[in-house]
Amino acid sequence: MEKPPEIKRITVKEGEHETDIFIPQSEDRGYDEYLAEAETEKTSNELRKKPPRPEQKVSDKEMGEMLRERTEWRRSRGFNRKYF
Repeated sequence: MEKPPEIKRITVKEGEHETDIFIPQSEDRGYDEYLAEAETEKTSNELRKKPPRPEQKVSDKEMGEMLRERTEWRRSRGFNRKYF
């Protein structure tokens, strides 16, 4: 009966994020090291990426109207743009 391949576990940390990679080992040590390095680099690049930006709940048109109303309110109260 054939023995199942050993599995190497690598923990990748990038900033506050951490994940584990599982790599099956083969007879070729050089290939195993190359594969481990490539997967570690790929995973750390993925962890470094910023999370996707959430969808805007208010449309651009509504946002423009709210900003215009706020600007008008500030002008009516005499706020100086330089300081606020």
